[in-house]
Parts: sequence; structure tokens; C-alpha cells
Amino acid sequence: MPSKTLLIAIGGGLVVVALAVLGVFRVQKTAHLEIQGKILKVRSIGLEDGASICVVDFRVTNPSNQRFMNKEATITVIGPDGKEIKGDTIPEVDAKRVFEGLPLLGPKFNPSLGANDVIHGGTT
Repeated sequence: MPSKTLLIAIGGGLVVVALAVLGVFRVQKTAHLEIQGKILKVRSIGLEDGASICVVDFRVTNPSNQRFMNKEATITVIGPDGKEIKGDTIPEVDAKRVFEGLPLLGPKFNPSLGANDVIHGGTT
């Protein structure tokens, strides 16, 4: 049977190791890149038969310490027949013109998220 002192030393050692592992996990928590997004508002206008414009206002948050570079942003809509319709995105310059030409869309609140846009760690 091991002595009381040995059992106390082993127990203390296990507590120290457990605290060290917990500390490593806590420090690494913000090193994991995870982008969180939320849709705020959806606006759409029919242009002609089979064509429409859909504007989606959303907020993207990067809670990690790593920077995120957007490669592509697309929207997929499920049509009335159940098929997925992939939307085309337009650059920021054209988005400004769309809002000027179609006042029914309302104001443009935020800049567009485009290819190669960077969201730095801890920002929205």
C-alpha cells in the first residue's frame, strides 16, 4: 500500500497537469478561425421576367486572433420548384449604381463583401 505522502504528491501532480492542459486550451481558443455571420435584412426587386435583384444585409464577425481573407461570396436561393439557384455577385462600384438606379431598394447601409476582402481578428 502506497504511503499517504506519495498519494498526496500524485494527486497534486495530477491537479497541476490538469490546470496546465486547461490553460493551454484557453489560450488556443481564440487561435481557431471561426467566422460568425448573421443575416440582418433581405431586400429584392423583380426586374423582368426571370430576373431579379436580391440584396442581403449581413454582419460577419471574426472572434479569433487570426485574419480571414474572403475568397468568394455567393448566395444560393431555393426557387419555388425546389431547385437551388446560385446568385451572381456584383462589385462595390456596381452595387452603388444599383442602389442609385433602384430607389425602391432603399439606402445602402454597409460596404459590400468582395473577393480578397480581409476581416481582421476581433472585428465585425
